[in-house]
Amino acid sequence: MVLDRRCMFVIFMAVVLLGLSLISANAAEFEKEIITPKFSYINSFYNDFEISDSGNVSVSSYLNVDNSNQVKITGYLQQFNDGSWKTVKSWSNTSSGNDVVLKKEWTVASGYTYRYVSYGFVYVGGSMVESTRNESSKIYY
Repeated sequence: MVLDRRCMFVIFMAVVLLGLSLISANAAEFEKEIITPKFSYINSFYNDFEISDSGNVSVSSYLNVDNSNQVKITGYLQQFNDGSWKTVKSWSNTSSGNDVVLKKEWTVASGYTYRYVSYGFVYVGGSMVESTRNESSKIYY
């Protein structure tokens, strides 16, 4: 009778472990399927952010959409200081079409971490119909 209980326990544990491995595999498969949101208007939105050895910052953003009257990019150069991100400089560019580019340069102080955050907006008939956000990697200078 003791052998039967042990046998049942081993079988039970095998079933539990098999079930857990299937759940983990399904979760990993699900995570791979989530890539990006599906937009109705926005085709692409890219950022480029660099800091040279002398502290010269170069930022650029590109937004491409379909069927809009106006597109806009607003970009923020941010510095991590005293435990939070603070905007050092902001820029904006608007275009009456399906493409807009924002390219700017700035000089930053050394000893801080920086990032570039941009927002893209799509307008149709004067109303904003879609927006997105893009954040660069962080760079310590």
